[in-house]
Formats: sequence, C-alpha cells, structure tokens
Amino acid sequence: MRGHGLHYLLGLKQVQPTLYAEANRLLRYRRKPVADTVDVVGATTVTRQLFISDEMAQFGSWPHLQTVLRVQSLTHHNTSGELLCRRDRYFVCSLPIDAMTPQQWLLAVRRHWAVENDCHNIWPQDPARG
Repeated sequence: MRGHGLHYLLGLKQVQPTLYAEANRLLRYRRKPVADTVDVVGATTVTRQLFISDEMAQFGSWPHLQTVLRVQSLTHHNTSGELLCRRDRYFVCSLPIDAMTPQQWLLAVRRHWAVENDCHNIWPQDPARG
C-alpha cells in the first residue's frame, strides 16, 4: 500500500487491545477539542469533537502509523438539553498529523463512517429476473 503512495484511516476497536489502550491513555482525558461539528438530527443535536495526537507515531509493530484520533459524539435532546448519548471512537492513520486541517480530519472520519454505513444496503431486485 505505502509503495503505491496510499494511506489508511482505520477505526480502532478493543479487539486491538494494545493499540486501543495506548490511544485511550493518550486521548481520553483531553478536554479541549481541536475541531468540532454540530448537526441537528430530528429532536436531537449531535456534537462531534476531535482530539488528535502524533505521540503514537511508529507505535509497536505499526511503523507506518503516524496519527491517532478520538472523536467524541455527544447527543443532546433539543428541548431539555439532556445528554442522551456519549460515545468515543478511536482511529489510526498513516498520514502525518499536519497532512490535513482539524476540520478535514473530522470530515475524513465522517466519510469513513459513510463507507461503512452505505455499503450495507440491500441491492434492488432485478425486475427482469422476476
């Protein structure tokens, strides 16, 4: 992949315990996001906040890893302001931290989710086949 000039942005799950634990250790207590987005979805408002670091560059057996990200999603009820959901997601990327602006990093993560979500559609049945 790297020989072809390509890079990755991967969702980091707990099934990669060493990477996940280190990303969590580095980013979980950061409270000042470098970027955020706000979306109104029906009766809720979803705020996504980006926390990012290059402190894990070349971590362990990942010499290509350059950047680690945490995206915290906070979902509030529009009327009451009640916090309905808080979720932290972690990502690793082979691009250096300065390859994109903080807003571009958030957009890349949103597009990553779109790839996962949009690929699980049911293909329409071909009417010609019955």
